[in-house]
Amino acid sequence: MRRLGFIRIRLLLLGASAAVILVSAAYPYLSFRGDLSKKYHTQGQNALWMAHHWVGEEHTPQEYLDLALHLKQHDITDAFFHVGPLNPDGTIDQARYPYAAQLIHNVKRYFPELRIQAWVGQVERKGGGPLDLSDEQVRANIVSTAAGLLDLGFDGIHYNIEPVYSGDDHFIDLLRSTKQMAGASDNVLSVASDELEPCWGAERVVRIFANQAGFWNRAYYLEVAAHVDQMAVMMYDTALPADWLFGTLVQWE
Repeated sequence: MRRLGFIRIRLLLLGASAAVILVSAAYPYLSFRGDLSKKYHTQGQNALWMAHHWVGEEHTPQEYLDLALHLKQHDITDAFFHVGPLNPDGTIDQARYPYAAQLIHNVKRYFPELRIQAWVGQVERKGGGPLDLSDEQVRANIVSTAAGLLDLGFDGIHYNIEPVYSGDDHFIDLLRSTKQMAGASDNVLSVASDELEPCWGAERVVRIFANQAGFWNRAYYLEVAAHVDQMAVMMYDTALPADWLFGTLVQWE
């Protein structure tokens, strides 16, 4: 019973600590009062993660037309099409995206300005997944996979590898190598990133509760930004209880 009591107290203290950090971090920014009557607001750079079936299954010309017009209507500038999870060795079987070239050709006919990016992802071993970014050969295979996707006609590569913790030099090396591979082309390198921690130490607190979610410290956030063209900050699943609080977090981010 004493042991259970100790665990219960420890969990309460950790929860209280997390609450204090989040509240104290948000306090200076509680002035956000967005106009919720508007359907949406845009600054001209909008992206969507797209389901795998667009590259894994055949579609009709009408379906491609409808997709292109729908994306254009909603001011989407970048679409991340899921081409398949990385294998443990950093490759993706081409059989997983047999209709990728067909997708690119047809959507570009109706929406040539759209940047069609290949969404490449996997769970890293720190999160219980099969991908080991510390393996140099695995990183080299990922870059080769990305090169093949660019040759197929994709406008860029969107990495969504999780979790990546602050200070992970292997992830930085992957980004650097991918940029070198792409050279001086117009191809885009994009990443799905964790949020910037709202105050010092927030990342460490979150890691106590979840390996898959959290924050990056400011130094690492800026280091990643220096090696990519785009960062898609994963602002979903915040579990914040109010619209204005979420709006405050997005505004600050």
